[in-house]
This record gives sequence, structure tokens and C-alpha cells, in this order.
Amino acid sequence: MADFVVTEAFGGPGEEGERRIFEAVKAAYAGEDVLGFWRYPLVTRETVREPDILIADPELGLVVIEVKSLPLDVIAGVSGYRWDLARPYYGKVHLNPYEQARKQAQLLGELAVRRGDLAQLATRAVVALPLITREAWDGRFGHLLSDVPMLFADELTPARLRAALERTPPVRYGQPLDDAAWAALRSALGTSGNVPKRVIRPPAPAATPAAVRRADLVTRAARHLHAFDLQQELIAKTIPPGPQRIRGIAGSGKTVLLAQKAA
Repeated sequence: MADFVVTEAFGGPGEEGERRIFEAVKAAYAGEDVLGFWRYPLVTRETVREPDILIADPELGLVVIEVKSLPLDVIAGVSGYRWDLARPYYGKVHLNPYEQARKQAQLLGELAVRRGDLAQLATRAVVALPLITREAWDGRFGHLLSDVPMLFADELTPARLRAALERTPPVRYGQPLDDAAWAALRSALGTSGNVPKRVIRPPAPAATPAAVRRADLVTRAARHLHAFDLQQELIAKTIPPGPQRIRGIAGSGKTVLLAQKAA
């Protein structure tokens, strides 16, 4: 079944368009084995980014959807990948949404391949305009940006949304994932593993045979953390309609769940 992680409750300024796209994605993938995130925390040592919507699909790989909740009259002109605005949008008068999504897709692909020990992984980037229909866009700009994958307000039905994602050309090429690679990708996307950690170096070989040392156990356990991280956050980041009780035996991870909710 599909798992969708919402990193915080919707309701902030400008989030209605993102919510609409996210709900459309959930409907399109209902009942299928995919993983989706709203505001995935992409943290590296150089930068912090939050792709609006991230989909992990065993057939398509990773799909980053950059949502721009702009009415048509705000976009004054289009030149290549650059959009010139008639009035500021969050303080900006120029936007380059596809390049933004493409860079995020490339970073996520590199992260997932490295952490999941994957040989290859396809990634895609799409720009979504929840306030503009394709007909209105073409009427204003003709068929400009025909080479930029775009998702319009009249393409949010499950069939049309899936078709739009499937015809999106990859930023990074790869084959559909088998069961083992899909499990590795899901584990690699556990967001609590995105915070850079201290590197645990394997201990030097002991001079003589001895009992397993604590450092050996720590190193061995670190290899299995991501799957546990993802299982926890799917529970921790589900937003219930009312009070929520977390129960479990000692050591089952209750404190970790509460820490993720607090974060």
C-alpha cells in the first residue's frame, strides 16, 4: 500500500496549491506500493532544500514535483526556463522552477544511490501549476516550454496525472527497480538519516581472536538504521484527527517517535 509522509500540517501561506497536488498524487497512487513525501527534508553538508512533493515509485524511480501556486496574470513572460513575473512572488520577480526541481532531483538521486547502495536510479522533475489549466497556458504563451514537464490544474485526475508523470523524461536514467532495490530505496529515504552523522569507522582487526567488541556491534547496527528510521517516521509523521496515544514496551522506540513529532 502507498505510504505518504506529511512532515508538518498543511495550512501555511501558499500551501493550498501544494495540498491540492499532494492529494491528487495520493489519489492517483491509492493502493499501490509507492512512497510519497510532502516537504521532504533534503539535508547535505552544503545546503538544505525541501522539494515540495517527492514520489518514490519502483517503476519510475524518484519524481520531484515543484509546485508554483501562481495565477496566470502574474507570469509576465517566459524565456527558456526563466519566468518573469508581473509582481513579486515571495519577494522574487524571476523564477526558474524547472531548474530548481531538476537540481533537487539530481541531489536526491545521488543521495539515494549512495545510501541505498543502488547501481542506478531514475529521477524525474516536474513543475505543477494548480491554478492554471493547459488550455489557458497555451492560449497565453502558445506551446512555450514544450520541453519542460508540466502538470496543470486540469490534469489532476488519477489517470491524467499518472500519464503526465510517465511521459516525463528522466533527469537521470535508470531501469525499474526489483524487490531488493525497491526495499533499499525505501530505506534510504528515511528522513531522520538525512542529518549528517559522525562517521563510524570499522575497527582495526584484533591481533588475536576475541569476543565481539562494542565498536563492532555499533558498526554492524548502523547498517540497519535506515529501515527502522522509515518505519518509525511513517507512524510519527501521520497526523491524526485528534489525540494520539503511543504505546509500547521498553526500548520499542516511543521516545524516538515523540522526538520526531516534536521536531
